[in-house]
Amino acid sequence: MLEIEVENGFCRVEHSRVNAMLETDLTPARGGRGLSFSPTDLMAAAVGSCLGSTLEYEARLMGMDLSGMGVSVKLKLCHLRENVQSLAVLVRLKKDIGASRYDQLRKIALESTVVRSLASNIQIDLEFSLAPGYVPG
Repeated sequence: MLEIEVENGFCRVEHSRVNAMLETDLTPARGGRGLSFSPTDLMAAAVGSCLGSTLEYEARLMGMDLSGMGVSVKLKLCHLRENVQSLAVLVRLKKDIGASRYDQLRKIALESTVVRSLASNIQIDLEFSLAPGYVPG
């Protein structure tokens, strides 16, 4: 269970089962101090970490090694209502997995729990790339 304390746009979130804590703060434009993650940053983190861990797990079951993979998520806000309009997700792989496997990974990524739970009007642009320093084997 998550317990959240709120004061002046600053939130302290505690996960009681694992005894972990994080903080959020509104941006200055929204009346906060901008000293920590914003709530939309946490949304991007949820998408990226769920998508990445799901890809890594499912790839391992298929005999693929995605170790060293990285995920970047960039939010685009709709300025009229300040809601999330789209997410640009870049999955960086350290190893080439072969052209036929990218479509499999794309389907897996778009079916990850958090991505499936997003509102249908949020566009997700998903790309895969080889990380800098990739050397063909």
